[in-house]
Amino acid sequence: MSNYTHFEKHELNRLRDQFKELAERHGNPLTISRSEMQEAIQAVGIVESDAEVLDRLFTMFDKTGDDAIYFREFIAGIAPLISADVKEKVDFALQMYDTIGTGKLRSDEVVKLLSSINRTASYFGDPCLTEQQVIDLVEDVFNSEEGKVKDFLYQNYLNGIIDHPNFVIFVTGKGGGGMAKASLNQITPKGPNNRMVCNPQGTKQVNVKIDLDRDVVTRILEDAREAEAIALGIDLNDDGGEQKINEDDDVDEW
Repeated sequence: MSNYTHFEKHELNRLRDQFKELAERHGNPLTISRSEMQEAIQAVGIVESDAEVLDRLFTMFDKTGDDAIYFREFIAGIAPLISADVKEKVDFALQMYDTIGTGKLRSDEVVKLLSSINRTASYFGDPCLTEQQVIDLVEDVFNSEEGKVKDFLYQNYLNGIIDHPNFVIFVTGKGGGGMAKASLNQITPKGPNNRMVCNPQGTKQVNVKIDLDRDVVTRILEDAREAEAIALGIDLNDDGGEQKINEDDDVDEW
């Protein structure tokens, strides 16, 4: 995921602090609006390319379409975009969700955190876990032999998270979640009149030949581009162009 962004820990720490301050100042202390997120981005000095990614991720996290997201879930979801190994990324995500610094989280909060990371991974085309896989992971790791407790010192369970079979599936790109798109490194390159197809299990690559009238294809693409622009609140140029992520870039494992 971090191949497309250039976030540093100190930037996301400052961004979280800005989110928290804005949320407390402008009403619901748990949520921020798109304009508040943009205000925070500007205050922190996030580069334009990363700011565009965050704006699109805001749309994904705005589940109800009311221009508000839970900033703890959002900041934890983007925490793995830093350049680090898997353990450090998960540790950082836990810290980002723990906005008051108690060192403790409830199991339902860890479910929300991991689901947020899952959602961010889906944006970048990485395979994801199903909701049930996330829940099973958390129940296995956090429900101790002593029985359920209210909250946990999450640092004590970090290795349990990253070593759990479901998380290993996620990191190695073999997830089968409903939100998952084809991982970029599992997709065959595009060629003339060819469509990229990826086996859901990542075990086979297939090129499918599509013979369509050029005008039909052009109209379909234009309609899809316009619909996406409307959904994201983007003004298209006169030529209908917009900046895209290069799908041919190499992608490292999560």
